Amino acid sequence: MPIALVSGDQVTRTETEPFAPDAEYVVVKESITRFSALNLHPEESRDRIRAAAQRAVEAVAAGRVRTPAIASPVRLELDHQTADMAEVATWVGGVERVSERTVVIVGDDLEEVFRRFVAVNYITRQAGGR
Repeated sequence: MPIALVSGDQVTRTETEPFAPDAEYVVVKESITRFSALNLHPEESRDRIRAAAQRAVEAVAAGRVRTPAIASPVRLELDHQTADMAEVATWVGGVERVSERTVVIVGDDLEEVFRRFVAVNYITRQAGGR
């Protein structure tokens, strides 16, 4: 499936560009720390996202947005804030701890790797890693 629209902070754009070079990007905030950001006014964000979404739909319809080429198996390495968070992450099936604060998710099914990623983020945040 092509990735046609990405919205978020400047880091999201930088990390997504290699996989979605044809996407429309809307940077609506600038991350300062893990807990703070400089945000556009909500109405400005809405207007920018709406315009980018229109361009993205048109680009997909015209066949100008390529599907990301991601080789299998996929290896997703996650570095956590603490060793405790890395340990909690291993509670999710298919997640392996490879160092004090790092876990790895490997798989051929991209959707399953993504589900594990979401589960790891959810439980580690609930375990105090907000």
